[in-house]
Amino acid sequence: MPTSSASPVKRSVREGFHAIVAYLCAAYIGLSPFEVSNTELGEVYDLYVDTLIREHKSENKQNDGVWVTSKTATWH
Repeated sequence: MPTSSASPVKRSVREGFHAIVAYLCAAYIGLSPFEVSNTELGEVYDLYVDTLIREHKSENKQNDGVWVTSKTATWH
């Protein structure tokens, strides 16, 4: 994810959202910032979290890591 020189606490909501839009557009070829911006905010955050989880899983598989899940997690 693109980083900012501002600390996470001082980063504005707008800057955070723009970073998420840029991250998703880089992760999915053909996805435009306009499509992301015109999508319901909850759906954008769900896609963002799912993308982070998928990338984390694939990185762990490449590094022979172990992926741990929880039966009680509500975000799976």
